[in-house]
Formats: sequence, C-alpha cells, structure tokens
Amino acid sequence: MDAKELGNQPAAPVQGQPFYDDNGTPRNPYGYGWFMEPHSGLTKREMLAARAMQGVMYHADFANCGPQAVAEAAVELADALLAELAKVRP
Repeated sequence: MDAKELGNQPAAPVQGQPFYDDNGTPRNPYGYGWFMEPHSGLTKREMLAARAMQGVMYHADFANCGPQAVAEAAVELADALLAELAKVRP
C-alpha cells in the first residue's frame, strides 16, 4: 500500500448502529438503541496533519509564521510520516 492510499483510509470509522423497531422504523434517537449512520470520520492524513499542526504551533520557530505556513508544514509532516509508514518492513 502506498502513502496516498494509506493516508486516505479512515482514521476511526464508525460502522453505524441501525436499531429498528418491529415495524422497521429507526428507534428514537434520544432513547435506548438510538440510530447512527455509518461514516468514515477523518482520514489518517487529516488526523496526522491536525496533530502535527498542534506541534508546529507549539514550536517557537513558527511563532511569527502565518497560518498558511503552519498548515503547509503540518501537511508536509503528515505526508512524510505516511510515506515512512507505507514502506515495507522486513
């Protein structure tokens, strides 16, 4: 699997919890057995970039950088990690 494929996978997908009553209707969303649609959430790349951004913003060298530079650095770090993780290990 290459880095792009790995990065586009969901980081924490939710399978969904479709609970139906005897008539086939979803149960009350605020009661027991509420209904949840499946969704993929953030991709691994998005999650890694967000976490990298937190670290980049904490670092003093980026204190005077604009948001675009911080975002670019975070995405670059996320992509580098994904590329490393995609390498086949013996």
